[in-house]
Amino acid sequence: MDARKGFTKIDVLVTAICLIVLAVNFPVISSSGKTHAKTDVCMANLMQLTAAWQLYAEDNGGKLVNGAPTQGNAYDSRRQCDPAIYPSCAPYNGCSGVSCNHKAFAPLVAADDPIFSPGGVPWHLKEKPWVGPAWGDLGSFYSSCTPAPEDCQKCAIESGALWKYVRQYNIYKCPVGKKGELLSYSIMDGMNGEYMYRARGANDAIARALCYKTMGQIRKASQRAVFIDAGCQMSDSFAVNYDITAWFDFPPVRHGNGTTVSYADGHAECWKYKGIETVKFAKIWDSTCSVDAWYNPATGTTVNGQYLSASCPALNDLYKVQIACWGSVGYTNPMSMPGCELSSD
Repeated sequence: MDARKGFTKIDVLVTAICLIVLAVNFPVISSSGKTHAKTDVCMANLMQLTAAWQLYAEDNGGKLVNGAPTQGNAYDSRRQCDPAIYPSCAPYNGCSGVSCNHKAFAPLVAADDPIFSPGGVPWHLKEKPWVGPAWGDLGSFYSSCTPAPEDCQKCAIESGALWKYVRQYNIYKCPVGKKGELLSYSIMDGMNGEYMYRARGANDAIARALCYKTMGQIRKASQRAVFIDAGCQMSDSFAVNYDITAWFDFPPVRHGNGTTVSYADGHAECWKYKGIETVKFAKIWDSTCSVDAWYNPATGTTVNGQYLSASCPALNDLYKVQIACWGSVGYTNPMSMPGCELSSD
């Protein structure tokens, strides 16, 4: 937030959001207790972050903030947190190599972000991410079950491009987040996140075109998701397959077997999963932080020795996330079940 006197645009937006949430949900908060109240707070957090996301675009010629914090592939002093400011992050637990890189950094050449540099040019060339990498072991893409030390997480958040607009740590996490975690939200793949590996073969160009980089590209803003309460920070953006009926990142199970999501027009919703198998898959991940297969609700999948059957409601849970992320999918309904129709409602 800048140092100008008086209220900034984000101050006004935050105040308006809080007043609206309280006015709409006061009866719910009074009668239903803490569970509903925490969901409301989570949605308010998402709306504040989305307001900051909108203001960033307004201040940067319509460009969307980089939604995919990455750690690089080697020790990089430019990605290190200042030990004078973040003493417990310099280094911690004997970290070495990539595992020390927590500061938000804008890649300048392909070598800075080799995994995400199609054609030798970083997909996020000179784009600082909204936050830096805050998960524990940066050497693993699926280690977010263990958050980094608090100083490293603060460094990741404060060095991000949205800290200018939102300077309260509590806005970056859900109130039902994991102990020791300062960041539980992620930006969706489709909002200047990562599109690579989310589609195969001929559909790669389609997925890349659907991964928006400017506000002007967005159509049906009320239907395109920006932030999701993922339960922990994802390694880059929240990954969603485009052309297959399988989960990429796991379905977050929060707020009564669902999760909260914000949209490009600024509103937020609480989703409730309809498929029992969706919830089972998510809880397998939550309990182990590791899976040996990704659930495909169109065919059924054995995950960590437990068979999750094919399910039309579970397929529609996935489809809802895919439509919110990409606006379309690269497949036709594969289910042969009578009466099973794809719906994002």
